Amino acid sequence: MINALYDEYTHLMRVIHALDGAQMVTAGVLGDWSVKDILAHLIFWTRFPMAEVSAALRGEPYPFDHSDPNAVNAQSVALYEYSPAQDAVRDFVSAFWATMQFVRDLPESVFEPDSPVEQLLGDTLSGAFGNNTWEHYALHRADIEAWLARKQFTVDSSK
Repeated sequence: MINALYDEYTHLMRVIHALDGAQMVTAGVLGDWSVKDILAHLIFWTRFPMAEVSAALRGEPYPFDHSDPNAVNAQSVALYEYSPAQDAVRDFVSAFWATMQFVRDLPESVFEPDSPVEQLLGDTLSGAFGNNTWEHYALHRADIEAWLARKQFTVDSSK
């Protein structure tokens, strides 16, 4: 999990760091979203499995309404509407490193197949973290790269 999380984060950040300020806030990367908006979205979902697993560690289900993911995504993006792109980058980096530490600090027992934590999650730990973090990062990195190719932007990959 740690390796997958770190690898996809690194790939995504290579793309992010190669963008200039205008590219970070140009709408249309994914629907109406800019790269900054995608990062705002990823901040929420990077933090989500920590909250979900924390509740499971206490023996509680996580009280989250999954019925309207578009509303959750819109709220996440709205939090950064008037913030500079660098705030979203900073908070994404912070959420990532908090997640890395959280995963490292988990007791070995929670990784046992069908552990009480996995039972409450209704998923494996790898599944809970993967679809919210490293798989999500890869998905949106591909969106950004496709947008760059469509717009024929050049990026400085030496950054």
